[in-house]
Amino acid sequence: MAMILYLGTPTQVTTATSEIEGSIIDALFSSHGDIERGTMEEEVVDTRIYSVLILLKLAPAAGLDVEKIEGLIVQTEEEIWNPPAGDLGPSEADIGVDLGREIWKAIYLSALLFRFLPDIKREERVERLRTRVRELLDNGGLMFMSDYRCCLKPLYMDVSPTSDQRRQTDTVFEGWIGGFPLFQLARTVSERLLGQMRNPPSLLNPRRWFG
Repeated sequence: MAMILYLGTPTQVTTATSEIEGSIIDALFSSHGDIERGTMEEEVVDTRIYSVLILLKLAPAAGLDVEKIEGLIVQTEEEIWNPPAGDLGPSEADIGVDLGREIWKAIYLSALLFRFLPDIKREERVERLRTRVRELLDNGGLMFMSDYRCCLKPLYMDVSPTSDQRRQTDTVFEGWIGGFPLFQLARTVSERLLGQMRNPPSLLNPRRWFG
């Protein structure tokens, strides 16, 4: 399936995934999470990101239940609107990176989900999230990680850290997308094919694969 999504034509992708599309939608709306905190486990966010990316590749205007999508957006944005407060000391640096990564993932997932909303609702949501992201970055509630632009791409935002803003060399996008269960298989097979053809490995870019 990874190879078809990665290298297949639109017709091949649609044919191969038509029978499992229901399972992909079920994974998107899975209700796992921390009920007390009102947040989702990071693995669930990852699964939902992958599910949305596949559904967008299959049909950008997929007829998903708008109310369910809005409910999922509200649940996802809880991590963005109510992040853990307080500065982190040196001994808590790793925890800070993990929390920041979770917020960036929530931003990316929310922006992807907006694409399933009607135009009027989408514009309002997009602008609201852009404002919130700027607030978090300006007040230090969110650090600029090295690949933050990938997470902001669906929001069409162009922001850069100032000399006073905290920055991390850790990655968000490349880190979790490289862990996609079938991506390693796709990359291995692609490397073999490309090696046989003696072409440069431009197709191995995960950004290209996931659009």
